[in-house]
Amino acid sequence: MTGQKKKGLSAVIATVGLLLMTIVAVTILIAFIVPFVRNNLDESTACLDYGEYFFFNEKFNFNCYEIGGTQKVYYLSVGAKTVENSTGKEVEGFKLVFYSNDMSSTKDVTTGDSPVTFNGGIYMLNNETETIKIPNPGETRTYVYNTTGVFSEAEVYVKLKSGKVCSDLSDSVIIGRCS
Repeated sequence: MTGQKKKGLSAVIATVGLLLMTIVAVTILIAFIVPFVRNNLDESTACLDYGEYFFFNEKFNFNCYEIGGTQKVYYLSVGAKTVENSTGKEVEGFKLVFYSNDMSSTKDVTTGDSPVTFNGGIYMLNNETETIKIPNPGETRTYVYNTTGVFSEAEVYVKLKSGKVCSDLSDSVIIGRCS
């Protein structure tokens, strides 16, 4: 009879051991999976509030280019939509993408950048020495981009303080010659 008690006891111990191992395994998985999923969800939804945050403001008769010698001087009026303050505080800048039939050029514009007035540089209109500022919600600022490239279209994308550049297009504009 003593042998039977050991078998019954070992079956109970084995069952309890399996339950404990299962609980430990689930706890370890939860400790790693939940933060991983949460972080990925936060990152993937970071841009939801900024779908069309920046826009090319057509009211100021810019969003055009002039030819100055070998340089093309592009003027772009970029506005920021009026939003909740907390939404606007997460924006660090924007990315401009210029297109033509056979080439493209990308310029990152961030508050605090130094203005550059020569080839490939960008600065604010009438503020060639002032550090770059992006428009606050409800504002529009005009930027000047000097280049040898000839572009016919520009796009703007939101850049967040987290370093993420939102892949959703905020706005685009056809660029013609200034009149």
